[in-house]
Amino acid sequence: MEVGISSACFYPDFELEKSFKIMKKLGYDTGELFLNTYYEYSDDFVKKLIEEKEKNNFNIKSVHFFHLCMNLIYLINMREEEKIL
Repeated sequence: MEVGISSACFYPDFELEKSFKIMKKLGYDTGELFLNTYYEYSDDFVKKLIEEKEKNNFNIKSVHFFHLCMNLIYLINMREEEKIL
Protein backbone atom coordinates (compact mmCIF):
# COMPACT_ATOMS: atom_id res chain seq x y z
CA MET A 1 0.00 0.00 0.00
CA GLU A 2 1.19 3.50 -0.78
CA VAL A 3 0.09 6.48 1.29
CA GLY A 4 -0.21 9.87 -0.36
CA ILE A 5 -1.58 13.32 0.32
CA SER A 6 -4.01 15.62 -1.48
CA SER A 7 -3.21 19.13 -2.66
CA ALA A 8 -6.65 20.05 -1.29
CA CYS A 9 -5.04 20.09 2.16
CA PHE A 10 -3.36 23.36 1.26
CA TYR A 11 -6.16 25.22 -0.53
CA PRO A 12 -6.81 28.15 -0.33
CA ASP A 13 -3.61 29.01 1.55
CA PHE A 14 -1.28 27.85 -1.25
CA GLU A 15 -1.68 27.72 -5.01
CA LEU A 16 -1.97 24.27 -6.56
CA GLU A 17 1.33 24.57 -8.41
CA LYS A 18 3.15 25.17 -5.10
CA SER A 19 1.67 22.09 -3.44
CA PHE A 20 4.23 19.66 -4.94
CA LYS A 21 7.08 21.27 -3.03
CA ILE A 22 5.05 21.34 0.19
CA MET A 23 4.00 17.69 -0.12
CA LYS A 24 7.62 16.65 -0.72
CA LYS A 25 8.80 18.65 2.31
CA LEU A 26 6.24 16.77 4.39
CA GLY A 27 7.77 13.48 3.23
CA TYR A 28 5.29 12.43 0.54
CA ASP A 29 6.30 11.23 -2.92
CA THR A 30 2.77 10.43 -4.06
CA GLY A 31 -0.53 12.22 -3.97
CA GLU A 32 -3.70 13.53 -5.50
CA LEU A 33 -4.20 16.81 -7.29
CA PHE A 34 -7.39 18.62 -6.48
CA LEU A 35 -8.26 21.10 -9.22
CA ASN A 36 -9.97 24.10 -7.66
CA THR A 37 -10.95 26.36 -10.56
CA TYR A 38 -11.60 26.41 -14.30
CA TYR A 39 -8.28 28.22 -14.79
CA GLU A 40 -6.44 25.08 -13.71
CA TYR A 41 -7.82 23.22 -16.76
CA SER A 42 -5.96 25.45 -19.23
CA ASP A 43 -3.14 23.95 -21.31
CA ASP A 44 -0.62 26.48 -20.02
CA PHE A 45 -1.46 25.72 -16.40
CA VAL A 46 -1.31 21.96 -16.96
CA LYS A 47 2.16 22.41 -18.48
CA LYS A 48 3.18 24.34 -15.37
CA LEU A 49 1.87 21.52 -13.16
CA ILE A 50 3.81 18.92 -15.13
CA GLU A 51 7.00 20.99 -14.78
CA GLU A 52 6.51 21.29 -11.01
CA LYS A 53 5.68 17.58 -10.70
CA GLU A 54 8.88 16.63 -12.52
CA LYS A 55 11.01 19.19 -10.71
CA ASN A 56 9.86 17.78 -7.36
CA ASN A 57 9.95 14.11 -8.47
CA PHE A 58 6.34 13.65 -7.39
CA ASN A 59 3.90 10.91 -8.46
CA ILE A 60 0.31 11.88 -9.21
CA LYS A 61 -1.97 8.92 -8.51
CA SER A 62 -5.30 10.68 -9.03
CA VAL A 63 -6.87 13.96 -10.05
CA HIS A 64 -9.95 15.23 -8.28
CA PHE A 65 -11.85 17.48 -10.64
CA PHE A 66 -13.32 20.82 -9.65
CA HIS A 67 -17.10 20.98 -9.50
CA LEU A 68 -18.53 24.47 -8.97
CA CYS A 69 -21.74 23.32 -7.28
CA MET A 70 -19.77 21.52 -4.60
CA ASN A 71 -17.17 24.25 -4.13
CA LEU A 72 -19.00 27.58 -3.94
CA ILE A 73 -17.17 28.46 -0.72
CA TYR A 74 -13.91 28.60 -2.70
CA LEU A 75 -15.20 31.43 -4.89
CA ILE A 76 -14.47 33.84 -2.06
CA ASN A 77 -10.77 32.93 -2.03
CA MET A 78 -10.03 32.79 -5.76
CA ARG A 79 -7.02 34.49 -7.24
CA GLU A 80 -7.78 36.95 -10.07
CA GLU A 81 -6.52 34.60 -12.80
CA GLU A 82 -8.82 31.89 -11.47
CA LYS A 83 -11.89 34.09 -11.97
CA ILE A 84 -11.28 34.62 -15.70
CA LEU A 85 -13.11 31.55 -16.95
